[in-house]
Amino acid sequence: MAPYQHYYEKPGYVIAACMVLSVIDIVVVVLRIWARLKKKEPFKADDWFIIPALLNTLGIGISMTFAVSQHALAYRTVIPADFRGSTTTLITPQIILASQVEYAFGLMLCLGLGCVKISILSFYLRIFSVTRETMTHKAMVGLTALIAAWMTAFFFTNLLVCKGNFWAYWSSAVNLQKFCPGTTYKSLVFAISDFITDVVILAAPIPLVWRLNMPTKRKIAVSVVFLVGAGSVVASLIRMVQIISLFRKGFNPNDDEIYLITTNLYWGMISCGVGIIAACLPTLHSLPKHWNLLTIVDSARSILKMSSRRSLLDDTDHPDTRGVAVGRPYTQNAGFSNTSVRLQSKKSYQHSLKPEEFPMDDLRGYEVV
Repeated sequence: MAPYQHYYEKPGYVIAACMVLSVIDIVVVVLRIWARLKKKEPFKADDWFIIPALLNTLGIGISMTFAVSQHALAYRTVIPADFRGSTTTLITPQIILASQVEYAFGLMLCLGLGCVKISILSFYLRIFSVTRETMTHKAMVGLTALIAAWMTAFFFTNLLVCKGNFWAYWSSAVNLQKFCPGTTYKSLVFAISDFITDVVILAAPIPLVWRLNMPTKRKIAVSVVFLVGAGSVVASLIRMVQIISLFRKGFNPNDDEIYLITTNLYWGMISCGVGIIAACLPTLHSLPKHWNLLTIVDSARSILKMSSRRSLLDDTDHPDTRGVAVGRPYTQNAGFSNTSVRLQSKKSYQHSLKPEEFPMDDLRGYEVV
């Protein structure tokens, strides 16, 4: 009986995820760079780290797409008609290519996810850290150092998983278990730690945003921008659940090896791709105002209010109201300011930041309460 094939194990879905996310990631990173150049601002740490994150994500997408084109991913394992041995000893070009792509994926995933996390934390550090003496600054620096160590440790763990016997990784399942012990366990630890750090990084800015002295609707809008990264958290959660299930079940010769590899790579690609979008979205503040997310939301709300008002006026035979402007840009009185921001902690000390040091114009002019 042929094993059930989930949607994320099918060729069309795999290629679509790789191509769509790769294109979107390129667009948001280019827009991020353009926004920096447009305002003549220097590149900061969060900008630099997003570039290797993008390159590794593109590497994952390209390698997966190539593997699918060669039927090494998203297709059933092909067993030669004249093969009579155990499938655990089977070695075919299909299995070799799939395993090689999986090995490269493990290295690129560590670097890609690590750089995305560091980029986001560096961004937080620039927004919410007023001085080096604050607990926020120390917490962000400590978490960034932890992520850097996490990325480095797992990169070399994956690189040397077979203790120099690289050929064993793209050999038979028997050789993999013999020369690369604990592969599934290491994948499990990586997946769990990836999910936990994603949750911590996703939740970190929310209480800081809600401490700002700004209108509630602005806090909600800014929080939504930060919570775009929830998509990456969901992808890492699904990937973690898949690996935990595999770990509990143990090795099963009836499982299709190609499908298992495809599942692992698919959700890793989703996690990296969405992570880059989440890291870039808050920094695209220098785009034209009609591209600004908060402005679009506010304009849409104005249009709905005006439509409702017109309906009421029509019901009361009010004179024609055509020509009334329904979309208004944000002004300084609406909560935006291009001047230096002043943040005030509960200890009542103040510190001014230069405009170029505070990348989210939407938060300027508000105090910490």
